Amino acid sequence: MLIVENDEGEIVREVMKESDTITLYKSMREVLVYLTHLDCLNTETIMSEKLTKQVDGTEWSWANLNQLCWAIGSISGAMSKYLDIYVVYAHSRIRQFHNLLSSFICFCE
Repeated sequence: MLIVENDEGEIVREVMKESDTITLYKSMREVLVYLTHLDCLNTETIMSEKLTKQVDGTEWSWANLNQLCWAIGSISGAMSKYLDIYVVYAHSRIRQFHNLLSSFICFCE
């Protein structure tokens, strides 16, 4: 399932069979997971910066929001096993990321 903008500018769900687009999304997901495994903190930093720009409006668009949500969802399971390595260093960063996500959720409501 993909979230797309239709011709009238409305955001809609689009169910697709296995296609080149689905294959591309699967490949992009794999790349994001690999990059997260290589550097979990850098991935979190990039996602946090993108989220901040969405919340403050400097890069706001439905397309950017959709891409960011998709990217965060793609790596959701990839970060958990690496966070133990960085617990002491990353604790404040994780809290900041959590606060940004909370702001984002309030923003969407």
